[in-house]
Amino acid sequence: GDTPLSGRLTLALRSLGWARVLAPEFDRIDGALTAQIEAGGSIAAPRLTGKLDGERIALRAIGPGVDLRDGRLRASLDGNRLMLNAFDIRAGRGRITASGNADLDGGLQRLELEARAESAQILLAPQWNATVSGSGKLGLRDRRIAINGRFVLDEGRYDLGNQTRPELGDDVIIRPAAGKPAERASTLPAQLDVSIDLNNRLALRGNGLDALLGGT
Repeated sequence: GDTPLSGRLTLALRSLGWARVLAPEFDRIDGALTAQIEAGGSIAAPRLTGKLDGERIALRAIGPGVDLRDGRLRASLDGNRLMLNAFDIRAGRGRITASGNADLDGGLQRLELEARAESAQILLAPQWNATVSGSGKLGLRDRRIAINGRFVLDEGRYDLGNQTRPELGDDVIIRPAAGKPAERASTLPAQLDVSIDLNNRLALRGNGLDALLGGT
């Protein structure tokens, strides 16, 4: 366990397409990643230092309408501390930027992440679109997640459609299939405090309605 550890790792990935295995909800994950890591300390208590750089990062999910492109990542590793020095990615005509740090001693023990949206198009699909500005924070400490943020809608649209949804007749009775109750998945306690100012910019259209929705 006290055996000294020494070495250097250089990694160059021309494509991040393999990451779709970890996030199948995305239709496309791409980009390039390079890493230069030096190992020190001992086998029992390793110490890793180095840097990670990412270029041309792209994330796309056709269903909800997520399409982020031309991302850039700058991160560094110092012992058990990972620092996200800079991250920015294009979202429509705007951008999303982020920075933060994480403690990796014995797993992900603590995380602090700050993000800012500047006229960022976070949704773009035939039925809806949304462009927002604002900032938020995500924190993980003592196995509890806290998320807070304040955002303003710059532009938004939701299409209600023009057809009335079909309904079942009064003589149709639906009984749930008998079976074992589903087991609850283990989750982390979360505290959520997020506001979105609609800014009188959310357009609702369809079924004879053409309106702007406001409020927070």
